[in-house]
Amino acid sequence: MSIHQLQVAFDAIQDRLVLRVSTTANEEIRAHLTRRFVREIWPHLVRVLGGHLGGAATNREGSASEQPAKNEGTFSEPFKDDQLTRPLGSKPLLVAECQIEAPGAGRCRLILREPRERSLVLELDKSLMEIFCSMLRAAANVADWGLALEYDARPVSTPPESDETPKILH
Repeated sequence: MSIHQLQVAFDAIQDRLVLRVSTTANEEIRAHLTRRFVREIWPHLVRVLGGHLGGAATNREGSASEQPAKNEGTFSEPFKDDQLTRPLGSKPLLVAECQIEAPGAGRCRLILREPRERSLVLELDKSLMEIFCSMLRAAANVADWGLALEYDARPVSTPPESDETPKILH
């Protein structure tokens, strides 16, 4: 799946973040992210961003860079949802598990899934991971969940450092 656009927004009625991914094939996949899920996955995203993907986020005080490199997207273009098909249905996935893999140098694969159900695979490079993390932080702030989503966050029980990208299942 080739990502065309990403959006993370707060749904106040559901008290969840809604991740919307549109592809270059005019498909859209939606996923609900709960407060607990975001809290648990954040330290792992930061660890991958600061490790395998080659360095920490560009702006530790705020969001990731708002001036992405050429052809890597911007925050200025609104999410286009006209004429998108939904191959996984119109009901968003309720993400309960995440697996993080390193398919190659400078690449990260996030597999977000419902328990034994539908899944969404995101292939991200450093720039897309920074954008995704920035969107998560902004939406969590709008949600007023009281999460400390910092770029220097570490899991409570950090395993010994290794050169290998963690492969975790939430």
